[in-house]
Amino acid sequence: TSLNNGVDVAVRALFADSVDNKLYVAGEFINADNKPARNIASWDGLIWDSLAGGMQGGGPALSLTRYNNSIYVGGYFRYSYSNGIRKITNGLARWNGNSWDSVGSAFHPSGGPWQMIQDNGMLYLAGSFDSVGTFFSQSIVEFDGTNYIPIGIPGTYGNGRGASACVFYNNELYLGGNFRDSTISIYDFAKWNNSQWINLCTSMGCGYIDAMAEYQNEIYFSGIYFVGPGQHIMKFDGSNFSSVGGDLDWRALKLKVFNNLLFAVGGFDTAGGLPASKIAYW
Repeated sequence: TSLNNGVDVAVRALFADSVDNKLYVAGEFINADNKPARNIASWDGLIWDSLAGGMQGGGPALSLTRYNNSIYVGGYFRYSYSNGIRKITNGLARWNGNSWDSVGSAFHPSGGPWQMIQDNGMLYLAGSFDSVGTFFSQSIVEFDGTNYIPIGIPGTYGNGRGASACVFYNNELYLGGNFRDSTISIYDFAKWNNSQWINLCTSMGCGYIDAMAEYQNEIYFSGIYFVGPGQHIMKFDGSNFSSVGGDLDWRALKLKVFNNLLFAVGGFDTAGGLPASKIAYW
């Protein structure tokens, strides 16, 4: 079922907000229902709203969540607009229901978070940055609503492309993507034990991770260039990597658990050897 005239270019993130019963969408579009809506809009079941003007400059919006009574959006943009008033937001902005505000320091060099998750009242921001403001925190940073706390991969940007996905599993933070520390001893898949990063990428499981999700007490992760029991999707139980139903023939860009099923969406055409045009569930 179409949502009126939809949006005119790609959507990169969706967030169904149970507080105000709206669906927030973010991406590369400039119109929603043929009306101006820069990179972000909301749908209330009947009409699209441009959220006072949205984002502009640099690139698309990539992530969405609700945190501390505001909607947060992250991505490659540089500015937000609130009814014609431009604010410098540098890759991360928050919506209070009426206008946009910046969220502290700028992400450097290429943009804000690709994914945002919450745990114990903290917001974790993962993406393709090496620093926030004046301190280094490669690929991921912690946020308490006011201050950023550096917990990033050791080293500086240039050793890798950054983090694409993060998830909490057994009370530890797991990070996936295409990152490197300065000695290449921590790369692509690692966990944070609240004091240091532990590398998990071995000869079984290395590759560029696009998405992760916890499902039935295991971490499922998808991407490309995996070396192990799967090439594009695998699962990890905290110790071992395993295959998932015969693999996908290309990368899945998002994983989502819904109604006790694990959904994958991306560029694949088969899943477990069966026809699956860009979407399948496990």
